[in-house]
Amino acid sequence: MQELRPDAQPILPNEDAQNVDRLEQPLEDEEDGEQAAEQEPVEERPVISREPRQPRKNASSNPQPAARNPLPATQKDAVTVAVEGILQEGLESLYASLPPQEQAAFRQKGEETAGEIAVLLRATRVRVERVLQLVVRWLKTIPGVNMFFLEQEAKIKTDRMVAMAEERRQE
Repeated sequence: MQELRPDAQPILPNEDAQNVDRLEQPLEDEEDGEQAAEQEPVEERPVISREPRQPRKNASSNPQPAARNPLPATQKDAVTVAVEGILQEGLESLYASLPPQEQAAFRQKGEETAGEIAVLLRATRVRVERVLQLVVRWLKTIPGVNMFFLEQEAKIKTDRMVAMAEERRQE
């Protein structure tokens, strides 16, 4: 077995051919075949801790992401108002039977869903499956609702919203 010199440095694959003489060479002064007792200690590289970066103060170089519904709650466009109208149709009696805190949660979730659906309906290509998923997710917040009723209502509401979006596109 060949022994390596302690002062030999490994050559990285990208180094030039002129460094060939620095290849690790076997020790010739060893008589027993044991390693030399006088080996230099291996230097450990210091660990550099990285601190989190501070945000830049220049707002133009780091723009904020756009909000999902850029309009404030008090100022809704025609698409959002139409979507909210379609969503609330036929659910007045269910809404009235809910306790006040569930009514507030249901209303809040409905407004969020209407905003998301309005964004989808404004797109060039309407993703009907996603609209249906959003309506079903919103209707599932009603406690004790029948699954068949939920699917039927979601399908009807989705069809009406898609038809409304096509009409607006043709205008």
